Amino acid sequence: MNGLPDGVYDIVWPREDNSKTRWHQCGVLVIKDGRANIKLNLIPTANWDGWLKVFPKKGQEGVPF
Repeated sequence: MNGLPDGVYDIVWPREDNSKTRWHQCGVLVIKDGRANIKLNLIPTANWDGWLKVFPKKGQEGVPF
């Protein structure tokens, strides 16, 4: 379905701060048994282009549940 293995992923958005990109966590993506669930803790509004990024959760690389 999505190409990502089962696991927990961070959902983040980039924000430019003094010409440096800072990543702010917006929520998590949980993939289990081929199904994806999203939990958003916040929705960016200031200078947001509508795109969010998904990265492996820190400390959880390669560890499905």
